[in-house]
Amino acid sequence: MTNERDRQTYYGALNYQSKEFIVRDYKQGNSQNTVLFLKFLRKLNPGSRLLIIWDGASYHKYKEMKEYLREVNQDLDPFKRPVHCGATQGRFTRPLESAPWKF
Repeated sequence: MTNERDRQTYYGALNYQSKEFIVRDYKQGNSQNTVLFLKFLRKLNPGSRLLIIWDGASYHKYKEMKEYLREVNQDLDPFKRPVHCGATQGRFTRPLESAPWKF
């Protein structure tokens, strides 16, 4: 993974069942890249339901993200949606941000 800028943006996910950690770098954090990352995760896990735990980034609530979730989840019951997103308050409740990363 090469990113020579001072600011680096990574999207990460942990497959709780397989313990596999997935990380991808993007030029910036925004709703377009967030949607791309969710589509990538769905391709990696066809037929699986995803539970996404967000940080407080405002672009998780932007129009493009809402449209994608509406499209993929349709009008399904929340317990049957293929992609379920939730936000947390505080970095210690977000597993990826409280992990002891060493690069």
